[in-house]
Amino acid sequence: MASEIRSTLATVGWIAALTAIASAGVIVASLMQKSDSADVARRLLGVWFAATLAGVAFLTLTPTGAAGFRPGSNLNPLAPVDLRNTVGNVALYVPLGFAAGLVWRTARWPILTAALCCVVVSFAIETAQWVFALGRSADVQDSLFDTVGGLLGASIATAIVVTIHAVRDP
Repeated sequence: MASEIRSTLATVGWIAALTAIASAGVIVASLMQKSDSADVARRLLGVWFAATLAGVAFLTLTPTGAAGFRPGSNLNPLAPVDLRNTVGNVALYVPLGFAAGLVWRTARWPILTAALCCVVVSFAIETAQWVFALGRSADVQDSLFDTVGGLLGASIATAIVVTIHAVRDP
């Protein structure tokens, strides 16, 4: 358990470091091209969204069991819920939902658009876990709680954007 947490934290650290390096590269390239601040912000947001997407994919698709091993899959959404797994799934998708909410902040329904992005990503990951037998358990409840996390992150992002616009443009 402790080694699993250390491994996850190390992975998150590497993803954060790579994101910081990519962000610095975007800033330097933008300064060299004399880009306006909106363009720099858009590029940085793209880097952040890609990094959160890569982080979620890495954390959920990295094999944990023996190759070809398929632990018991849960295709019953009404099965008993494991609280640790539920909190982990919600927490994992909050940053992705937040980034998606900012990427699609100008969409007609930014929260729903971001949530749909999280649903598609979660469904693809759960399908890959089941099809490729990565030693991970495909679980329909994971998709449900991933979506809750994405909705929460997108709601927070939208609330921040609305608040900023209300303060800036009274």
